[in-house]
Amino acid sequence: MQELVDELRLADSSPSLRRAVISSEDFCCLVEKPDALRRLESTLRREGHTLTWVMFLRRVDDYSESLYTTLWGCGVRPRFGYPGFVLSILASGRYRQMQRFGGSAHYFDFVAFARRWRQLSASRLLLRDYDQAVATQGVLPCFLTILGAPEALIATAGSEQPRLNSRLEHVTRRYRRCLRPLLMARFQRGNLGVING
Repeated sequence: MQELVDELRLADSSPSLRRAVISSEDFCCLVEKPDALRRLESTLRREGHTLTWVMFLRRVDDYSESLYTTLWGCGVRPRFGYPGFVLSILASGRYRQMQRFGGSAHYFDFVAFARRWRQLSASRLLLRDYDQAVATQGVLPCFLTILGAPEALIATAGSEQPRLNSRLEHVTRRYRRCLRPLLMARFQRGNLGVING
């Protein structure tokens, strides 16, 4: 935390820098660690910063496969494999693992996620549809637009090919036809409502 504060102080000393981006996929896991979220926010506020959280949310069927293979690659072995992984998500709206990294919780019910996050955080939360961004201007240009970046920078970012997450298809392929529709039926309508609402 102190290294982050020191880096931001250094950036603040430059008159041309008015915004800082702190990026981590792990920030979404702070919804289950309220003390850590509050500590991060209060530390940055004491330094005079205003926070806005920006989160890109994926379709749950793609997210389930991507997360499963990422966790698998990190040594996390969900009980009963991919079907057990998906069934636990369908039952609780999230996947919680305690095998690595001090534990983590990954929400698939974005309505519950946004509600809980907004209860814990006093800062603004912007939710964006990852798939819609990919299909239109691109994730990076969309993000730069949110930041209020110069048009030239946004245009340059839009001309570059996006790097999309790859996954180990063979791990989840045989279950795709039956499990993906279940995930979409359970979460997609509510998730789109909270993203677009």
